Amino acid sequence: MKKTILILVLLCGDLPAADEPKGEAQFLSRVRQLTLEGRRSGEGYFAPDGKHIIFQSEREKHNPFYQIYTMDMQSGDVTRVSPGHGKTTCAFFRPNCDEVLFAS
Repeated sequence: MKKTILILVLLCGDLPAADEPKGEAQFLSRVRQLTLEGRRSGEGYFAPDGKHIIFQSEREKHNPFYQIYTMDMQSGDVTRVSPGHGKTTCAFFRPNCDEVLFAS
């Protein structure tokens, strides 16, 4: 069986100056892998303040479906915010509050 692994990455750095080359390469010079656990991860979004990221991942052996997690960008601590069973997707941080929204 062929496995597909999605890696959630953070693109670091500023956009290129007007005299620098444009194209895909400008975004691939300072890439860092953020998630290292689980079978796969995907669909990640930053909190408005940039201090956290919310993403979906298959991390729990007893559940073959994506669950929703947040990661503290400073410490790297990951917390599951979804119930831990069933399929979940489409997560994001609600603006101007400490809540997240996702479909389950």
